[in-house]
Amino acid sequence: MPTSPIHEVLSELMRLTRGLNQVCPIGYLTRMQAATTAEAFYAEALRLGYAVNAKELRDTGDERVHHWCNLIWRHMKEVRSHLTLILFPHSPEQKADWLDSLLTSPGGKFAFRDDGSLHVDLVHASLDGSTLHIGRLWTHVGGVNDPLESYAIRLNPVQCADVAERLRRASSMQDWIDLELHYPPAD
Repeated sequence: MPTSPIHEVLSELMRLTRGLNQVCPIGYLTRMQAATTAEAFYAEALRLGYAVNAKELRDTGDERVHHWCNLIWRHMKEVRSHLTLILFPHSPEQKADWLDSLLTSPGGKFAFRDDGSLHVDLVHASLDGSTLHIGRLWTHVGGVNDPLESYAIRLNPVQCADVAERLRRASSMQDWIDLELHYPPAD
């Protein structure tokens, strides 16, 4: 039985993936079920989210496949909303400091969104004091198979508290994998 919002979202993703697998067994269900870490599960879920909007699946001519692909594609927005932190700098000085940290990597120049925010993948992030370590930023360029980056940005106390809470909720994904994915309750 799902115990938190992220558990409910992940359980629904698995239900949808099982539905797609029944009409078009393409391996995502097996790989997602085999995942033992949040990182591995999320990587496979992201690949599935990309695949359901790709030509090979969407243009099969099978309306059942198209139906499940649409449901999964829409649901992946919900999954990502639970596992993405939208972070705004609190001052121009903090933004400049973050930019200095981000420019250590080629992808860093694309990090800030048009609204000035960073979209941080919580599955690949950790907080050490007031320093947020970031393994993946969602940018307008790149894809789900891009290698992980390594950024570190400093946060103020309010940002630290918010990030710590979001990381705590996202980390419950591992509990879901351990308890629900590998040992689902009997129907």
